[in-house]
Amino acid sequence: MGAVAALADFLNRRWAEEAQEAKLFHELACTVLAEGLPETCDCPCPARIYERVAVDRRILRGCEERITKEQQELCWSIDSTLAFTTMKVLALPCELHSTYQYSWYP
Repeated sequence: MGAVAALADFLNRRWAEEAQEAKLFHELACTVLAEGLPETCDCPCPARIYERVAVDRRILRGCEERITKEQQELCWSIDSTLAFTTMKVLALPCELHSTYQYSWYP
């Protein structure tokens, strides 16, 4: 697995964990929480977490597409370098995770 694929996999796994754990952040008066469908409630915190993860995933997809497109030309242009650096910045909040690689530090 290449550096880009490894970093993308790391990010997707961390964001999947965040989305899963977002279910824990509900208001005490949440009526849907008792029914087991927290994704459909009106609590603000889980919704913000889901939205942030969705935005981060869109940014990651754009970075991967840019890198893939430019790798076909057999060179790393400045755009690919910036895209990979952006991916590294997205991983920075997870730097204390046991599978974080310090070569990903921006």
